[in-house]
Amino acid sequence: LPNILAMIARSNHSALIAHPERCLHFQAAFDAAFEALDAGAFLQLDVMSLAGAYGRRVQRLAEELLDESAYAVAATDIHSTRDLPALTSSLFRLRERVPDDEVTRLLTANPQRVLTGQAQLL
Repeated sequence: LPNILAMIARSNHSALIAHPERCLHFQAAFDAAFEALDAGAFLQLDVMSLAGAYGRRVQRLAEELLDESAYAVAATDIHSTRDLPALTSSLFRLRERVPDDEVTRLLTANPQRVLTGQAQLL
C-alpha cells in the first residue's frame, strides 16, 4: 500500500482513504495508517465510527487515530434518515474529543478543499 500511495503522490494526485478505521488492513496494524500518511495519503474518518456503529474495535481505532490527529477529513456513510440519531451522537462525540477549530478543519475546511481540487489539505 505505501508504494501505491507514493506512486499516486508522485503523479501530483492525492489519495484520500475513506474510513481506514473500518478496514482490516489498518485494524491489523496501527502503524499502517501512519505509513499511508508518510506516503502522501490523507485519511477520512467515518464519524459514525465514533458512536460504535461498526463495533467497538472500529470505534477504538477511530478514537486513537483522531487523538493522533491522523484524519484530514470527517464525513459519513449514512444512507437513510434512520441513521440520523446515531449521526447526531457521533457529531457530539467528535466535538467532545477535539477542539472547535479541529472540528471545522475536518468537517468544513478540508472537505471544501477536496471539492475544489486543492491537493494539499490542512
